[in-house]
Amino acid sequence: MINLKHVQEFLPYYLSFIFRYGFSIVSILSVLYFNLKGFSYPIIALYFSITFISALIFEVPTSVFADKFGRKKSVMITFIAEIIIFSTYPFISSNYALLALGFLNGFFSTFASGSETSLMVDNLKKKELVQEYYVTCSTLFKITGVLSGLTGYLFFLFFDIKQSIGQFVAIDFLWFIYAFSMLIAALIFWLKVDEKPFKKSTQKTFAFTWSSLKHIWTNHNLRLIFLWNLIFMIGFYTWFFLYLPYLDSYGIKFNQISLAYVFLSLAGFPMAKLGQKLYRWVKHEKPFLLLSYSFHLVWCLLVLIPGTVFAYIYWFVRWNLVGFFKPIESAYTEKHIPTDKRSTINSMQTMVSHLGFAVGPLLGGYLLTVTTPTYAIFFSSLLIIPVIVIIAFLRK
Repeated sequence: MINLKHVQEFLPYYLSFIFRYGFSIVSILSVLYFNLKGFSYPIIALYFSITFISALIFEVPTSVFADKFGRKKSVMITFIAEIIIFSTYPFISSNYALLALGFLNGFFSTFASGSETSLMVDNLKKKELVQEYYVTCSTLFKITGVLSGLTGYLFFLFFDIKQSIGQFVAIDFLWFIYAFSMLIAALIFWLKVDEKPFKKSTQKTFAFTWSSLKHIWTNHNLRLIFLWNLIFMIGFYTWFFLYLPYLDSYGIKFNQISLAYVFLSLAGFPMAKLGQKLYRWVKHEKPFLLLSYSFHLVWCLLVLIPGTVFAYIYWFVRWNLVGFFKPIESAYTEKHIPTDKRSTINSMQTMVSHLGFAVGPLLGGYLLTVTTPTYAIFFSSLLIIPVIVIIAFLRK
């Protein structure tokens, strides 16, 4: 399922990756956690909005820092900050403290969002391995999903969620567990992950950012990639907002969804490798992406078939489908990005994702006011049509 030779060559990085994401169940439960701690849902929503706005504002400036001063240093800033922030959550009780942590979390996350990928892509000895890197990361995300689900399941098997332990409640300790796993990830990354020398930019920040934007605009395929990613992310985050109301409409409860998360991750384990096999059969990115997104569009028809079993099948496949084609798409994107601008342009891609996150839930919320969750998902899935049209204009 995974290229063991490739994993062995970059084993320290992938070990760091597993510790970084494999114990993150508390972040998945963060809305319920903050509400349990006494924060109102409007304040929690404001917290997430501030986190997003902070990340959007600082995404490019911090990526320029990575391209000018080093990607490894930039990633370590994120690691250290997140360890401190995660360890702080159990101690806060005021709204202002929560909102301040949201701002800091968004700001410091941007130091790694583009630079981590750029560091690893530049470390690859052969550029053909870029695809292997993305496939491996996608597969490991499924492994960390299983670990994360099992962490939560086992923890709540022994502790009641509101059980008092000293000055804390039991669920607080999931943040400490997450922070400790991040500490291990940071140590592995700092001590064992190397940074290949790259030509650091001597341009001033504004000039460098402008030259990166010009590169995106003048590169025909990269311009199209950014455009279809924006449309796809709007559709994806609309679905992400809608799928829980959709499951709830069939009476599927939160505890069932939590347990299903483990099996969902297991089901997605082979998706990236299957996508790579199809790509090798098709041999070219354009027909591969056209096939993948077309299947994505057709699959939304299943949501119209009533029944709990079909709801589970739709959810499992829809959740994992991105892992089928995104690694190939990401590797294809890297072909069009020069080394000296890699962190900055990758961070601009992250900004596109942030914009999708801003628009998608608003669209999902509106659709729920005019139709059922089932039809809301169906109509939002039609955003895949312009994506397919844009891909058709890719050049060799």
